[in-house]
Amino acid sequence: MDSFGIQHYASFVSAIVLFQLMPGPGTVVILDIAGRRGKRAGLAAVAGTLAGDCVFTCLPR
Repeated sequence: MDSFGIQHYASFVSAIVLFQLMPGPGTVVILDIAGRRGKRAGLAAVAGTLAGDCVFTCLPR
């Protein structure tokens, strides 16, 4: 199978699954805030992260 130049499709899919399972720095910060300050602060951290991601996505390149 040689779609999009991928020669080893199973290895490609395995790598994608592995990267999706690894938490990023944003997730670690959100979990830290929620663990230390509670559910309400955790939800505020999620909202702030989402707002920042939306602004970053909408910025012109």
